Amino acid sequence: MTTQYPHHVTMAVPELLLHGANSLALCLGEQPRDDETFVRLNHMIASGDNDYPVRVSVVSTLATQAFVDGLQGNFTIVAPQYRLDADVSAAQNAVDYLRWSGAAVPLRIAVRLEPQTPELLAQIGIVPFSWTPININTCEREWLLALDGISDIIADAIIGARPFTTLSDMARVVGVSQAMVDAWGWRITHMDGYQAPEPPSPFEIAALEAERKTMVVSRLQGRLTLGPVTVAALDAIADDPETPWAMRETIKNAGEWRRTSQAMDELGYVLAYEPIQMDALFRAAATVNI
Repeated sequence: MTTQYPHHVTMAVPELLLHGANSLALCLGEQPRDDETFVRLNHMIASGDNDYPVRVSVVSTLATQAFVDGLQGNFTIVAPQYRLDADVSAAQNAVDYLRWSGAAVPLRIAVRLEPQTPELLAQIGIVPFSWTPININTCEREWLLALDGISDIIADAIIGARPFTTLSDMARVVGVSQAMVDAWGWRITHMDGYQAPEPPSPFEIAALEAERKTMVVSRLQGRLTLGPVTVAALDAIADDPETPWAMRETIKNAGEWRRTSQAMDELGYVLAYEPIQMDALFRAAATVNI
């Protein structure tokens, strides 16, 4: 006896790749709401003995042969009749980011044709996400280095400046700005026994995803908002032959920047921008009159 769903597929999708993965699920799935497959960020990528702060949505489900064939790139992906507005380009790009073996990494979607088990998750290299923040007054040096923008020198300076009575006090350390402190958000605290806020609800995540689809600015608006230092770093990335061709072309020739584009997500990652910082960048760029 055969079944309509002969495969059990487990996918671990990093936060930066949610849009592409959901677009892929919609194009390969069976119902209009399949673009909401990856919502709950309930795991994180683990690196060695320390948790690497990359949040991951893990979904394990039964799938058709057509779904698996699509993941494996065996046919051209098209929008389903019931959702002709599907982002086919994002879905097709997501296929290129699938990783069928090895450990999960920040800019790849880990896929296994197995049901989700603790053993499988351990093999992929992800662990349940902890909402316990880092106490900047007591944590080990390695945890400070896990924060975006923190180098060895800055980590040592933070330790030397302890204790901090408020989070904003960190901005007095050379190399730390208030913008960096704000971007770390719930990940840090200066108090023992602090309870981190609850993760965003599916409704809040859906609202943000809807807003991101409207975030479109011109290349000039984006560059003026980034400022000369970051633009110089951006141009260096574009001139580096090791940079993927699609990203180089996006930096040099894209007339407009779209928040939901895969290249823009990758660019934010390379520049060490958190998703919330990318959102703020696009909001600010939209206000630039040229």
